Amino acid sequence: MTIKPVFIYLCFLSVLSAAAQGVDDNVHIVNCVDRYKFKVNSDGIPVISITTDLEYGVTKYAALVQPNVYYGDFIRLDKASSKGTAQYKSATPDNIFFDDTKVCYFNYRIPKVGKTLKASFARTFIDPVYFTRISFPEEYYVENKTVQVVIPKALSQYHLKECNLPADVVKTAVADEAGDSVFTYVMHGLSVPVSEEGAPAWGYTVPHLLVIGSFKDEQDMFAWSKKMADVDCTIPNQAEILAEIAQGAKSDKEKIANTFAWVQSHIRYLAYEAGVSAHQPATPAETIRKRYGDCKAMSLLLKTLLKAQGFDARQTDIGTDDIPYTSHEVPTISSVNHAICTVFYQGKPYYLDATNSYIPLGYIPTNIQGRQALVEEGEGCRVYTLPTLPQEACSSSVEYDCALFVEKDGNYAMKGTLSSSWKGDMKAMVLSAYDAAAQDDRLQFLSRLLGMDGNKDEMRDVVLKGSRPQDEQLTISSSFYKENVGVSADQYLYVDMNQDKDVWLEKVDTTKRVSDYMIGMKLKNVRKVSLSVPKGMRVQELPAPFASHTHWADLSCTFSKQGNRVVMKKEYVIKNRRVALKDILEWNKLVSEWNDACNEQVVLQTK
Repeated sequence: MTIKPVFIYLCFLSVLSAAAQGVDDNVHIVNCVDRYKFKVNSDGIPVISITTDLEYGVTKYAALVQPNVYYGDFIRLDKASSKGTAQYKSATPDNIFFDDTKVCYFNYRIPKVGKTLKASFARTFIDPVYFTRISFPEEYYVENKTVQVVIPKALSQYHLKECNLPADVVKTAVADEAGDSVFTYVMHGLSVPVSEEGAPAWGYTVPHLLVIGSFKDEQDMFAWSKKMADVDCTIPNQAEILAEIAQGAKSDKEKIANTFAWVQSHIRYLAYEAGVSAHQPATPAETIRKRYGDCKAMSLLLKTLLKAQGFDARQTDIGTDDIPYTSHEVPTISSVNHAICTVFYQGKPYYLDATNSYIPLGYIPTNIQGRQALVEEGEGCRVYTLPTLPQEACSSSVEYDCALFVEKDGNYAMKGTLSSSWKGDMKAMVLSAYDAAAQDDRLQFLSRLLGMDGNKDEMRDVVLKGSRPQDEQLTISSSFYKENVGVSADQYLYVDMNQDKDVWLEKVDTTKRVSDYMIGMKLKNVRKVSLSVPKGMRVQELPAPFASHTHWADLSCTFSKQGNRVVMKKEYVIKNRRVALKDILEWNKLVSEWNDACNEQVVLQTK
């Protein structure tokens, strides 16, 4: 769904050695010096000369190391030197359809402790628009690192913004004899960013510099983006497509919804990560022909089809919540990693993200809610802040209506019906997984989703409704049978009412963890179990209610007797996703208390 600038901390290739994580690892970079010098080439265009000098060592035993550097359409590789022969490969990351990044690397085995390997690379960034940030970490632990940036007086519009720098970095800023600004950063003991489940996005944690100055402001940046999107928008079979879209539409709003759904249903989302393709969309005709496209291609196709019907549809550039700054603060392409379409209808803007195949008109995906967007307006743009929707917009609700009975072997089981509804990103999540599952595995997926044990429990007469993109909610209903729900002792039966064990609310493994934790998404989940008590039994004891209200979430669980039924209702609302590293133990304690409260058993007297 996102576009990434070329100059980022890339995932390392399988051909490269596994990344070290800290001082205890065997392979170290003993010294690393990066120099970035802005200058004007013979054509009067700003370019950036980059030189990197590295020295590798080992601390325990011999190891193969692979000095490497990335380059591509906008980064020219000028020089590569080290022991051995330089090798060159394409460096397309996983799950990316197209990426023009390449890697140059060497293979060399450092024979023992005390021996080192030196490597040098020189590159030129030939278009400063794509030179947006300088990352400090390397693929190995760095003992000593120096980063130097030289900006001449003639290019004084460029400046640096420091992000997430370590507390012990030594910084200097001086003017040399020519009046050029020289910025130097010296660091020691620089660890490799660790990839941890649920960690905040790269820009929130990794030490880096933002390079600002290619655009005067967000208006200037949007003008560049709009020019990139100025492609042929002719669609040969447009009339046929519009006729299909209009079928069943009783109003203009339904036509907009149908158009949105047509793109969602007919075009598969695939990412383009770098180079021109990361910022210039394919033509609508090409996107339709190939049946796939990235966010820019899909939003342009959607805009084209809407405008052909007379609607006010506009190009919209936006940064998702992976980006920790706005385009106003940082007017570079690093602040805008996504494209959607905005259509104005009866004075109201509707923000359409066609890369999400299952959301309806009016719903805004959680990763762009509250974010600033650059919406096309005339030759320029206007900044809009997208609404933050209530948690109910992204929610799920499951109700179980069941009875307790004794099986032939004397064990107790539940049998009844269930009904559920799923909205927003929850709807999209369920349908994405359901459609991705093999036909024979779909019932098992739904069983797990709705709290059944696939080995012994059963779901029958399953009905799914609302799976179209236009549908506001997905509903799933079925009959069900669940084994071993109670334990009998003396004259009492202890019944487990907690059907859904909350796969959405998990404790965090703190072993060696170094990052904050991001809860999946802001949402609301409700589960209700209504159990009919058999004749001859009566309720002896109900678990105590539970309620907790924290910065992150509101959680509650109640058990009540209503006539001849016992009703369990549990509900939680995620309000704030980020849990600081120092607070993870507190979060885990909250989840444990919640689970313990929900797993308390109802006591029935059987005699």
